[in-house]
Amino acid sequence: MNLPSSRFLNKARNNIIPRRGINERRGCFRHYGYFHQPSVRQQQIAARQAEKDKHVINEQILFPNIRVIIPSNDDLPDESLGIISREQALAIAKQRNLDLLLISETATPPVCKIVDYGRYKYAQARKKRDQQKSSNKSKSDMKEIKLSYKIDSHDIEFKQKAAIGFLQEGDRVSKVFNYCIIWLS
Repeated sequence: MNLPSSRFLNKARNNIIPRRGINERRGCFRHYGYFHQPSVRQQQIAARQAEKDKHVINEQILFPNIRVIIPSNDDLPDESLGIISREQALAIAKQRNLDLLLISETATPPVCKIVDYGRYKYAQARKKRDQQKSSNKSKSDMKEIKLSYKIDSHDIEFKQKAAIGFLQEGDRVSKVFNYCIIWLS
């Protein structure tokens, strides 16, 4: 077994950071992660990954007894299997080729659901995306109707219809009057 020299001790072992030798460039251990701090972008990606993986599934569930729910195939409400042991719930999930997902760990006993985890994540992402779209739609645009002092009655009616159409779409409307004032002295 080849042991590394004392300069290249494993970072995890005794938390020792290797020293650079005389002929080594500054930062040469950057590739090994010794002197490398993750960039802001890498930290954001890691945070998103942690958020995505926040669900507790299958063997990660450590509660001995859980309440298990099975979704029904129709539009009927979900069925409850009752309170069973974790091993029995995992066996049922494996038998159906599905995953056991922890829904509420604060309830007594904790509530789990037997679902296809990939489909569940996709549905959650889609709901989140739809909510963001609907919140963006609720922000109404400001539309301007410009009027001048020389405008004809037909033009006023035309701009009035346009304003009513904007209001029906949910946009806000502001009217701008352009007046040309000539001072005669």
